[in-house]
Amino acid sequence: MSKKYAHTVKVFWGLFAGLLFCTAVHADTIDKLSGLEGFYVLKVKTIDGWIDKDKKEKKSGFEGCDWDRVIIFDDGTTATCRTYSYTYSYRPKAALFVKPMSHNGTDFFSIKMMVGSDIYDMGVQLSK
Repeated sequence: MSKKYAHTVKVFWGLFAGLLFCTAVHADTIDKLSGLEGFYVLKVKTIDGWIDKDKKEKKSGFEGCDWDRVIIFDDGTTATCRTYSYTYSYRPKAALFVKPMSHNGTDFFSIKMMVGSDIYDMGVQLSK
């Protein structure tokens, strides 16, 4: 086998493997986004820290959600986690999604937050 042919085969298999990886990542992201059907993008913000049940503020990045953890954004606003999932990143961007809903005459919003490719349930907020 010539060197040129061997190089072409290596390049082909490298591209093929890369394509398979990208397709798998894309499919995973699409599956996660399907949970956001009917939601609207409210805002994209930067996470500055969080407050847990012990009421001590942490400003060392984002370590995912824990039940009732209050996420603090760099503009001073907050959102409360209603799920558990661990991940770590330093001052990541977060996309906030809302879905208007109504039940027995009460209007409210379901809120979700996406950080990276992870989606977190942030509970509901009554509309005023």
